[in-house]
Amino acid sequence: MKAALSTFLVMVCSSAWASDYRCEVMMIKGSAYIRSSDSGERRPLSEGDLLKEGDTLEISGQSYVDLAFDAEWNNVGRVWGKAEIQIRSLFPTDLSMENGDLLARLKKLPEKSTFEVQTPTAIAAVRGSAFRVVHHEGVTDVFNLASSPVEVFKLDEMGRMMRSRSVLSEHQRTRVSEGEALGPAQKMSVSEIRDCMDRSGEMETLREKAISGGRLASIQSVERVNRDFRDNLSLLDQPLDREGPDSENSAIKRPADLDQTAVRSPADRIGDMRDFVDRSKENLDRNRDRMQREKDRLQRTQDRDQDRTINSGGTPFSDPNRR
Repeated sequence: MKAALSTFLVMVCSSAWASDYRCEVMMIKGSAYIRSSDSGERRPLSEGDLLKEGDTLEISGQSYVDLAFDAEWNNVGRVWGKAEIQIRSLFPTDLSMENGDLLARLKKLPEKSTFEVQTPTAIAAVRGSAFRVVHHEGVTDVFNLASSPVEVFKLDEMGRMMRSRSVLSEHQRTRVSEGEALGPAQKMSVSEIRDCMDRSGEMETLREKAISGGRLASIQSVERVNRDFRDNLSLLDQPLDREGPDSENSAIKRPADLDQTAVRSPADRIGDMRDFVDRSKENLDRNRDRMQREKDRLQRTQDRDQDRTINSGGTPFSDPNRR
């Protein structure tokens, strides 16, 4: 419990770093658009574009978009078909998919991180896996393609997580429909497995081709996210600074864009401060949402641990990224 609480606090404290994280558009086939969280502007998506928290991806019927979540492209996802998906958080990854089809291949998630996809009827959560989530017309289908288990939670009509849960083993699937109980885990068909593996193999081929061609991603590495996490964890053990935010020993630094205000005019400095206040308000709203999602994620972890204690024969939720 103490470890889980520390993780929750670190995730909240790391918002300053997390706001800098991006995912990158690896490949586009067909037409796709991005709706910016800052301006609300909707514009065509291009290969190499960087997406941030709050941005919404919109894809046309016969199109697809490949996304990379780290610089080495160890963690990638393909969204295709008529889809709308919002990036609510990058690490831990939290995607909200109103409609569409997502296949994720996660080889190396950062420490303590998870990858979750929420639809109007369900949440699929993993710590490292290859899985697929499809949502159309009130029905969510979840497929597990790897040995690491996938947890599926049902949502009620208000979008609140219910106690019902299904744990999918390799090559199992389940269905979550509005107004119906969570379906049991079932074996995937041969055609379903082949279709998913073909798409996954195509993503891997494109990844290897891009890397061998010298294309380097311009987003954060897994190592950087791990380092940020450890830095924030160390801050929890430091005493509160009593010398003020401008002290040389202060653990809390001023924003980088305000460090040069001494050489700027008073009007520019006031404008800088207003911009900073506006961004701080926006970050506060995002942090509130992130805190609630982290609380929900922590509750799911506690529920899972309780289930293990009650039923020692249950399927464990292993973490392939843990060393």
